[in-house]
Amino acid sequence: MAAPYRIRPAQPADVAAVAAIERAVFSDPWSANDFSECLAAETPFLVAVRGQNVAGYAVAHFAADEGEILNLGVATAQRHRTSPRGTAARGPTRPGGARRLSRSARIERGGTPPV
Repeated sequence: MAAPYRIRPAQPADVAAVAAIERAVFSDPWSANDFSECLAAETPFLVAVRGQNVAGYAVAHFAADEGEILNLGVATAQRHRTSPRGTAARGPTRPGGARRLSRSARIERGGTPPV
């Protein structure tokens, strides 16, 4: 059985879908331009794709042996379909890998974590 989600690097064509998810789940959303700048700066930026649709995304930053998830969003319709822990384990990486990965908490509309 094929995995329900495919994790891959974000592409410029994904920005509109990512920004739409961002606007739907956060009261202080990043703009489409913010995501485009992440791509241009080669910031680690991954999307989870289900079929042909972007179901979620993660943007990270790495320094030395530590990483931080800067932004993480999951489309409302896609929530609770997979383990957030499993997704984070496959999340943004770099050659050599980070030894520690943390996540900045942002509260979404409704006051609950995004995953």
